[in-house]
Amino acid sequence: MANDSAKKTLRKNSRILGTVRVALMGALAVYLPLVYTYRDDATAISVSVSVAHYSLAVAIYQMFRHLSRERYDSTGRLIDGGSELSGTVINVAFDVLYVVLLVFTLSPVTVKIYWADLLIPIPILYGFWSVVIKPMMHFTDMQETATRTTGSHSGRRERKRYKY
Repeated sequence: MANDSAKKTLRKNSRILGTVRVALMGALAVYLPLVYTYRDDATAISVSVSVAHYSLAVAIYQMFRHLSRERYDSTGRLIDGGSELSGTVINVAFDVLYVVLLVFTLSPVTVKIYWADLLIPIPILYGFWSVVIKPMMHFTDMQETATRTTGSHSGRRERKRYKY
């Protein structure tokens, strides 16, 4: 029964990794014919930038694979299904992956697609806001409320205790 959660996480992560693998292979399958069709005079710099985009996408996939790595005990029984591929940081990585694959795939058609790289900081900044800054602001508000509430209750207790 304790293993059911690990199996469920493993199945979910396997499905997500399979989808990312299909996206990587699909982007490459679309990129290669487009390169041969539209960019006969492709420069080494444009091809290098495209390869860098694909390398970043593969690095993000490797990060997902490392995070979702399952662990087995010595008898071969599943102990841990790996980290669940969800949450704000993982969603930001998925957004970056989508933009990078879009730029990689469409780069043979037009060089102007590289301007889409300017979209990458948007999910990163949103993730930083929702993971770091917003909780700190919320925690400060909660702390102030708790201090006010605690201070007023403690004063009443003191008054009740010493009231004769």
